[in-house]
Amino acid sequence: MNYPKLFSLIKEDFCSLWKYKMRGETIEVITPFSTPSSKFISVFITKRDSHFVITDGGWIEAGEYFDFETIDNDLLKSSLKYFTSLYKTKIATNGQGKIYYLSCDSEKMVSSNVYDISMLISQTINALLLETDTSEEDHRDNEIFRRDVDDYFHSFKKKNLVVQTNKELDGLSGPRFTIIRRSKQVSLVKYITGSTFDYFKKSLNSATIDFQIADKSKYRQVIENKVAIINDQANGYDPEKMAPYIESIEERIEDEVTPWSKRKRLENMF
Repeated sequence: MNYPKLFSLIKEDFCSLWKYKMRGETIEVITPFSTPSSKFISVFITKRDSHFVITDGGWIEAGEYFDFETIDNDLLKSSLKYFTSLYKTKIATNGQGKIYYLSCDSEKMVSSNVYDISMLISQTINALLLETDTSEEDHRDNEIFRRDVDDYFHSFKKKNLVVQTNKELDGLSGPRFTIIRRSKQVSLVKYITGSTFDYFKKSLNSATIDFQIADKSKYRQVIENKVAIINDQANGYDPEKMAPYIESIEERIEDEVTPWSKRKRLENMF
């Protein structure tokens, strides 16, 4: 199996921030997603017969991302139960603990499965490690920003526009957008914010991946605009430190990000 070639396909689907290393007959894909403790999340791919198996490598239950003595085991179990159901993940055991995995027959599906396993790990670990007060603050700030942007789009009075907020594209589970429909064309909008730099970076990376997934879907022919709205008034906004992440999302959307303070430019897009 030509794993470097497989990784190049994944990198093409996503962005240049992804890395890899070989571990025998398995490739470790090091994603740009990080935990609150600044550890980057890895996903592992192995070819077995005609199947590609994409796993967490057993790292969740091995404690690679956290110290078992410092976490709530009940919260770990409930989080894993929820996110394995959300991402339709399967579970196997390797004698040392559980492995969370997805499998597929086609190389074209590998990137999507890598994304889902990455999200399973990221969201489970975030649920465990984020301090309550910080998590609540970020959740509150996200909700305020989401509501403000939603209200802004709903204020558009153009008769030929249909605005749907926080929606999945039909048949494309996972990524959610504000979807603006005009005739047979759609515009996809992501809101990016965060109460700290790490939260903001996570929001940026997640938006980039969601756009990349949409670009590879059956909707790519009808996507008219891809719009990333940056909350430049958020506490976590640091344009200098975020420059490489902003550059990555701008490459994907083929346009500049839109600072919330300059939202008037959006009126000319739709």
